[in-house]
Amino acid sequence: MSADKNYEVYGDNTDPILITGQTIEPPDGSYQDTVKFSNGARIRIQNCHIVGGSEDCIDMNRGCRDITVDSCELDSRGKYCMTIKDTQRVTVVDTVILNHGCETDIDIGNWTDTSKARTKGVRLIGVTSADGRSVKVRVGHADWPQIIGGKCKIDYVSSYLLKAYWQLKSWGLIK
Repeated sequence: MSADKNYEVYGDNTDPILITGQTIEPPDGSYQDTVKFSNGARIRIQNCHIVGGSEDCIDMNRGCRDITVDSCELDSRGKYCMTIKDTQRVTVVDTVILNHGCETDIDIGNWTDTSKARTKGVRLIGVTSADGRSVKVRVGHADWPQIIGGKCKIDYVSSYLLKAYWQLKSWGLIK
């Protein structure tokens, strides 16, 4: 399996990161993730318009913690708007989904080859979609997110299927 091609990558940071007021769009369709956070902490992305790659607008993984996505517009071009896995304490507030992901909108706790850590502390506050439909949330190897206001809906069927997949894969019963 080859590594994803990511447009903007932030990782292994010790100083706080603030990304604000930007339109972030890959120049072509060859990117999987537009913004990738890996092993990053104390990150705030606000008032940004992010056009997704074939997978995500924003992907957080590998031990990220203390991330806030505030007042952003996520314009999916692929599977998801946002992936949050092997991550702690993420708050997504007043963010609008402009185009829904073809698989789900917010994917929490999907499989990762880098860790078996459970995703915890995800809060979705005032998250909505431009078309008025519910923002679809799938939860795998993670605590259920706290949802306050907005219009998010947990897809329980796909969540329980992902939880089962995660467990079987972690036991080595499926590849």
